[in-house]
Amino acid sequence: MQLLEVVEKIHEKYKGLLRYVEVSEYSSDQKLKETIDSFVHSNRQKLIENRCHIISMTLAKEYPDKIKYVEGYTASRWLDTEIIIPIQHAWNKWGDLYFDLSAEIVSKVVFDKYILITEGYVDVLKNDSRHPLMNDEALFGYHLINRLNL
Repeated sequence: MQLLEVVEKIHEKYKGLLRYVEVSEYSSDQKLKETIDSFVHSNRQKLIENRCHIISMTLAKEYPDKIKYVEGYTASRWLDTEIIIPIQHAWNKWGDLYFDLSAEIVSKVVFDKYILITEGYVDVLKNDSRHPLMNDEALFGYHLINRLNL
C-alpha cells in the first residue's frame, strides 16, 4: 500500500484532495539559505529542543510574509520491510519551494515522500476558521497556534 492510500484511510473525508509535494534542501535557493542560516544561528537552542511542528511554526511566525507553515504526512518504512508507517509532520514553503528544516538540520532524516494536507501563512491559518481543514483534530499545528499563542 502506498503512503497516499494509507493517509486517505486515516482521513477518508479528504480522499482525492491530498497530493504529494516535492521537498528540496533549503540551500537550493540562495536567498532562502541566507534567511534560514540567520534563523538557525539565532534559534539554535530552540531547534535542538523542539519538534517539527514548533520549528516550522516558529519559522513561519518569524517570517510571516515570506514563509508558509505546511502540515501533512511523510513516511518511514518499518525496519527494512515494505510496511509504511505514516508520520504526521510539519515543514515550510518559500515561494514554490517546500523545505523541511527539522528533517534537514535537527534530525538529519531524509524522507522521500511528503503528502500535503494544508499550508498557509500563520496569521491566515490562525484567523481563518472557514478553512476546510482547520477544524480537523488531527491537524496539530492549528491547535498549537492557539495553545502557545503564536
